[in-house]
Amino acid sequence: MGLHRHHITYDPPVIENLCERHHEDITIINLQQAGKIRGALSNKHRWRNWYCWLRGELRPRRTAKAMEYIEEMRRGPR
Repeated sequence: MGLHRHHITYDPPVIENLCERHHEDITIINLQQAGKIRGALSNKHRWRNWYCWLRGELRPRRTAKAMEYIEEMRRGPR
């Protein structure tokens, strides 16, 4: 059981508990997929990312930008 709460969607809220590494993975995937469309992800995008990630079809690219985002996320809101 994971300790990190991940929002698959926000409205309506659908949340899964993940381990830290998996939470980082899906967060990075969502970040990178949002960059591809140059905008916010819809619920449809988020569900697609979620299931593709579970099937191993999407993997995070731990780039410098992605890791910078993860470090900011770890620090929490300011």
